[in-house]
Amino acid sequence: MEPVFEKVSIRANSNVFTDEVKAECRTDIFSGSVNKILSVNAYVYPEDESVEDGKIRYGGKVIFRICYVDDEKVLRKCECGNEFFGTILANVSNGSTFNVNITAEKVNYDLTGSKLIVSALILTNVSVNEYKEMQLLSDGKDFICDKKETAVINNFGVKKINYPIEEEIELGYMVKEVLTHGTTACITSCQCGVGCVIVDGEVYLSALLLQNNENSGIIREDKVLPFRIEVEYEESMPQMLATAKVSVKGFKTEISVDEEKGVSLVTATINLGFRAQVFTEEQVLLTADAFSVSEELSLTKTDCAFIKPLAVKTIKERISERVAVNELSADKKVVCAYGEKVEIVATSLENGQLKVVGVVSGKAILQGEEGLQTLAIDLPFEKVLDCIIEENNLYSVSVLPTNFTIKLITAQELEVALDGVFTIYAEEKTLIKCVNEVNVLGEKPINEKAISVYISTEGESLWSLAKRLNVCPESLLETNNDLDFPLSGKERIVVYRQK
Repeated sequence: MEPVFEKVSIRANSNVFTDEVKAECRTDIFSGSVNKILSVNAYVYPEDESVEDGKIRYGGKVIFRICYVDDEKVLRKCECGNEFFGTILANVSNGSTFNVNITAEKVNYDLTGSKLIVSALILTNVSVNEYKEMQLLSDGKDFICDKKETAVINNFGVKKINYPIEEEIELGYMVKEVLTHGTTACITSCQCGVGCVIVDGEVYLSALLLQNNENSGIIREDKVLPFRIEVEYEESMPQMLATAKVSVKGFKTEISVDEEKGVSLVTATINLGFRAQVFTEEQVLLTADAFSVSEELSLTKTDCAFIKPLAVKTIKERISERVAVNELSADKKVVCAYGEKVEIVATSLENGQLKVVGVVSGKAILQGEEGLQTLAIDLPFEKVLDCIIEENNLYSVSVLPTNFTIKLITAQELEVALDGVFTIYAEEKTLIKCVNEVNVLGEKPINEKAISVYISTEGESLWSLAKRLNVCPESLLETNNDLDFPLSGKERIVVYRQK
């Protein structure tokens, strides 16, 4: 007997590793000069990570943007930053792929010392996919094989690129300064071209601006910048599959004011980091089970997961609800909203559609007789997205908040609204038990009967019946062409053997 094996690369393991480090920054602001802290936001700008001895070393810079009222009731801002580094033992081996996601959580400030100190918890998640090459039975001489056509996916590794975007935004009023600003990005589509991966997406800018007028009013501005880039990828061809991730690696703004025209020009410079990966799909016949009519076989089987990446999907959903608050005095009004964040608490599939449960958090800046103050808001939400996902598919969901607003409805009620940009990365998972080793135990006893009649077993398939009767499935159908599988258990099955 001559078994034929197919060399196949499969995803053996998928693991997520986490790490956290504290980043702290001592400002030049004297604690005694601070009347009120309005906002402290932390933005992470990661550097490229490195791998050594299975460990992932990550790092970058965290920038704190602080908006406060000083002891003379003047609105001021401050920006400071610090580097952070960490190491995760993720057992990354040759052929593994990984993705690093870094966020700033639990942003705090401390005024108990002589200077204002700000801090954040830097949370790092690393997802690692480990691939291994296996020999799987595909055919063989004198074998009767239960073959299944399977899509085998081969990956070509991750390619990285940094891409700068510069945008000039004209505003119809004079700006004194940018109090705080932030940016996020998402990918809307990804496809293979000749020698490159073509990535489309959007960058979302938001800023709190202090007007240069008598009232020194605060205005929030939001801007969406679409982009298309090409990541050089030598192996890429249009018929292949591709995925990509994007992160913001740097962001700064500069303002120029034309006092004669009464307008401002804001120049935003964003540095985006991209990770692209290309896959090929090949249909192969793999054997889930096998037998021989003449010899006893011992088969070793293994569960194999074949993972096919699907096209990235981006869905925009409006989230708008009213939130009850402690009664506000009649002099209070909402100036603007800021510091928005969306946390996904749970995801599930309902009739194939993706249901997302989460919480929107943010703050409102209120203006009253006592000056400016902030009010923290939490808004639970539940959304069913127009996105069909098969039950056995793998998926991950992220959401970016944009166009965040808070409106005063009554003294005890606020309306909180935003546009959530949901990004879904899904993978089609096929699980089959494949034969990866065959041993011959000896010859089978010969059945001397030319004709045999068997009573079926309920639920049997053509393959299980053929294996039990030790005959080829095709010849079984030739002599029993009225069989309907799975069997009911009442059929009489005739087997003819040539002498």
